[in-house]
Amino acid sequence: MSYNTHNDIILKIHEDNNIHILKVTYASRVQGAFNARQWAASELATMAIGGWNPVHQRDLALDGFLKLLLNLHCILLQDLAVMHATHPNFPIYQFAPFNSPEFLRFAEESQMTLAQAEEEARMQLQELVPDIVIWVKGFIESETAHNCSCQAEMQREIQDACSALHTVTQTLTVNLALKQKRNVDVRNLSAAQPLPTTGTLSKSLKRRQMQPSTTVPEPHEDEQPATSPPP
Repeated sequence: MSYNTHNDIILKIHEDNNIHILKVTYASRVQGAFNARQWAASELATMAIGGWNPVHQRDLALDGFLKLLLNLHCILLQDLAVMHATHPNFPIYQFAPFNSPEFLRFAEESQMTLAQAEEEARMQLQELVPDIVIWVKGFIESETAHNCSCQAEMQREIQDACSALHTVTQTLTVNLALKQKRNVDVRNLSAAQPLPTTGTLSKSLKRRQMQPSTTVPEPHEDEQPATSPPP
């Protein structure tokens, strides 16, 4: 028993019997510890009965769980009332207040309330289904039209790119063919007119030296041009 529970019980007993005392729980705790020692209880067990255990020896997890149950008692009652229809053999239904007629009646009323709420929600959903179908159908049609326009635009861009690439390919092909033809013409010309040899060049130079020059040499700076006598 925790200190708060023990204190509340003692205070209620004193209040019912018109007893006014400051140390309301001390005497009872001492008497309980004394009786526990007489019945061969250990020192730790006696300290636990009187609430004198150190902090590290107290069951803090159990204390916190019990406080949580107090805070969640409404939720627990509702959940257990709903679960009673599907799991009536749970051990908790063997203890009070879950085995009382009031709780069983509350569980039946809860099941009826939930069934009615589910039926109303189902009817509302059925009325809402046609509107949802119309909305979804319109959404699908708009998305389909948008996707078709995007695909057509993409197809046009791809065709334009292919046309530009085809033009570039044709231009490169023509240029390459002209270059190859030019190289072939140069090779054919080189093969038809071989380069002159050293002997041929020497004979050509001698022939030019033996031919008389037909050009008139220019007069020297010191020489004066001949003048004709006056008439």
